[in-house]
Amino acid sequence: MYRKHREGMVVHVQTTRGGVVEAVDEAALARISALGTVQLAVPRLAPGDRMRPTTDLLSSPLRVFLTGDSQEQLLADHRRIRLLADAVFRLTPR
Repeated sequence: MYRKHREGMVVHVQTTRGGVVEAVDEAALARISALGTVQLAVPRLAPGDRMRPTTDLLSSPLRVFLTGDSQEQLLADHRRIRLLADAVFRLTPR
């Protein structure tokens, strides 16, 4: 039988932005990765890829894996991720 050791969550970041990715801002990604519960932050787009507004899991531009001792910790970092996520991708000017 499985025994739970810690709380866990996967955040599929949503965006309303659209355009061509010019760069992944490593400093912005590092700010997300530095949050206490974040284990791994995976950008799903690279320079040259087209970002579209999120409609489902496959169109999420960033996936973040979290683990922590309490659900409150996870939810607090989830809120921070939502505030920081738009800075991860720089889009080409129109």
